[in-house]
Amino acid sequence: MFPFINRINKIVLFLFLIIFSGTLHAREFRHQYREGNQYRIVSEVDEAVLVNNEIIYQSRILNRIAVKILEGDLSGGQVETTYQISEQTDSGESYQWAMEDTVIFRIDSAGAYSEISPDQYLPSVRNVPLFPEENIEPGDRWYFPGEEVLDLAPNFGIDYRLHLNFNVFYEYKGTIIKDNRELDVIKINYNIYTEIDLSSVPEDKISDPEIAPKKVTGSFNQILYWDNNAGLPYEVEENFIYEFTLKNKVSYVFRGTSSGKAFYAVEMEKEEMEEEIQKDLEGMEGVSVEKSDEGITLTLENIQFKPDSAELLPSEMAKLEKISSILNKYPDRDIMIVGHAARLGHESWLQELSEMRAASVAQYFIDRGVRSKSQIVTKGMGSKQPVGDNSTEEGRRKNRRVEIIILEN
Repeated sequence: MFPFINRINKIVLFLFLIIFSGTLHAREFRHQYREGNQYRIVSEVDEAVLVNNEIIYQSRILNRIAVKILEGDLSGGQVETTYQISEQTDSGESYQWAMEDTVIFRIDSAGAYSEISPDQYLPSVRNVPLFPEENIEPGDRWYFPGEEVLDLAPNFGIDYRLHLNFNVFYEYKGTIIKDNRELDVIKINYNIYTEIDLSSVPEDKISDPEIAPKKVTGSFNQILYWDNNAGLPYEVEENFIYEFTLKNKVSYVFRGTSSGKAFYAVEMEKEEMEEEIQKDLEGMEGVSVEKSDEGITLTLENIQFKPDSAELLPSEMAKLEKISSILNKYPDRDIMIVGHAARLGHESWLQELSEMRAASVAQYFIDRGVRSKSQIVTKGMGSKQPVGDNSTEEGRRKNRRVEIIILEN
């Protein structure tokens, strides 16, 4: 890696530093990894998909990346990163869970990734941002190699991870004060042009050769707000466009904008929090609380909806109002709402019903300002995780439940 940094003549710079040393803001930039630290980056993406220049699909995607530092020192760290992707196709809806994956890899203090399997498609963008060893001052520019990994399975039915290599160009714009923090503003952009060679991919891993991509082009532009005190990204704004040219000459375009922000997690005192919530729930029937790996789980047994519907019965409103007051005590914690169904009916319908009912509970909290849309993800489990015997009414009552998980990170 050979960084290129615009510099004025060193002799002139030396004299300038003597005379105007108080006006320069040369800074050292490093990623910092302190063992045990946790943070998450939450971004919302507005994306359109076009085929031959006609929009066929638009969506809003929530990317929630939860990071835990397993090991760390001045040279870098080993990170456990959970990528959770959720989606909404209607702006009035909450985000519905789509997929989740956890990956462990290393990042050095400059920002270079390592110890990732070539077949692993997450993290999709790697080695961005990368910082040079030299201190950087406003107006400096540099570049480093970057990498993006695209999974061709979801859109093209090809069991293959495409690795794209390119140069990433950086420009340091200086510092601003935002949210009572001093943040460094860095402009980042790169372009992609790659002829795709799938000759090494076995035929049985390509569902339809006619829709296999032959070429990909694209551009990525980002404004990064870097928290140099923490050694972590704080906020990003970006736009992107990728165009795939298929073997059948069809053009397949993804374009959109994204904005994201980092949240530094405070350690959750689970036992103390569980006891506090348990006291708040005294006198309420059918609601329990317990610690879980993800955080604290409140379980609402036999929550009542209209038959075969996601419409809550009026009798449930007092219960949800009480839950709202509990959630309001922990406003910085995101939540996941999981719907479950008793095994009465076809599983595909039960899956859909559990998703809709989880979304209905989420919408209750959103409408009352308990959480914003980006702080709630919903998930339906159908009847796949019973806690009671579905052959009895008591067992079905336990299985017909909604879980509200207050997430630790």
